Amino acid sequence: MDESDRRKIKENIDALVDVLDYASILPLLQMKRIFTRSMIEAFDGHQYLEHRKFAMLCDLCKRGPNAFEDFIDCLQMTEQTEAIRLLKPEALTPENMQRRGSLFPVRRGMIKYPSCSPFLNDDQNPDRYYKMTSNPRGYALIVNIRSFAYVNTERIGSEMDVKRLARVFRRLHYDVVVKDDDPKSNELLDFFNDYSSREELNQHDSIVVVIMTHGGSYGSCDFIYAADDVPIEVDECIIQKFNAANCPQLKNKPKLFFIQSCRGDRDDKGVPVPDINRNIEGMQFNSNMSDACSFPPQSSTQRMRTDPSHCDVLISNATVFGYRAYRNTDHGSWYIQALAFCLWHHAHDKHIEEILSCVQNKVRELRTEDEFVQCTTYYNQGFDKNFYFNPGYFE
Repeated sequence: MDESDRRKIKENIDALVDVLDYASILPLLQMKRIFTRSMIEAFDGHQYLEHRKFAMLCDLCKRGPNAFEDFIDCLQMTEQTEAIRLLKPEALTPENMQRRGSLFPVRRGMIKYPSCSPFLNDDQNPDRYYKMTSNPRGYALIVNIRSFAYVNTERIGSEMDVKRLARVFRRLHYDVVVKDDDPKSNELLDFFNDYSSREELNQHDSIVVVIMTHGGSYGSCDFIYAADDVPIEVDECIIQKFNAANCPQLKNKPKLFFIQSCRGDRDDKGVPVPDINRNIEGMQFNSNMSDACSFPPQSSTQRMRTDPSHCDVLISNATVFGYRAYRNTDHGSWYIQALAFCLWHHAHDKHIEEILSCVQNKVRELRTEDEFVQCTTYYNQGFDKNFYFNPGYFE
């Protein structure tokens, strides 16, 4: 680290300890490979939060040549403006917040910025790309159920997932709606019925639905639990609410579902691999929790073109069918941490399936204390075009 940057940290260390959001920035610091897992465990070994922050900042001064700028990036990602103001106030300008492909587009009117969308061709061929230029892009419905009625299975740490994803999707120009009041089954179904019937969907180019709760599987079906411990079948009761038949406002528009829940109670012990240095840029937090719990016919003279009802849907799951999904009680779930990180860094230059491959690359490197592993998965239903978030691009 440059001596002048090191001096900025040391001179402001007391003020930084006061304003720093330690819990939200720590996963990003490990993803950036500023700190190793053992270093973070050493910080967390201090009894008081202020001492953890102080130890982390002291060690930050000893890190590599890019540590200071990477630290500023992490502060930007977690919107810690007071800390940025102490260390690098010029980074608070929109132009500097945009650097390194972050999700802070420079707004100078409704025009295209190549730095925000370098991947698009000039004509944005509608046969190849989903249209993503509306403002807002659509709703991002984020549902988190932390506490449940009958079983002591509180999803501790899930509030970090909500905070992280809400921030990212707002930067991607979504109208974020958070439902985190532990809805019962009827309340959850009413919530999805309400938003799938809204007229403003006609003006939106997409919709994002994120569900974080306990779950499982029965037969070949996935289900999630509401706060009253009532199981809700995911496809029939949620995903189909937004298909072209039930929600014509979203016909031919991309519908993205991200589901953080267990899909069974099996643990994946993995298979032996050579013990090599994989130089991971990702999270390696121990997990101590999982998210498991036990048209009418047309006459021959009046034919019309029809489209499949279930097209343009992409569903991403935290884990494969039958297995558990893991969550850290301090930092949130593996899957959501990786999803937020990859969206933040690659929404400007990768389409969604490339981003989900990035998510899997992060998650596959993580281990629980018992050496269990996790594999994410996604599948599409007629999702036949490339989907780019296009941050900073409007018509």
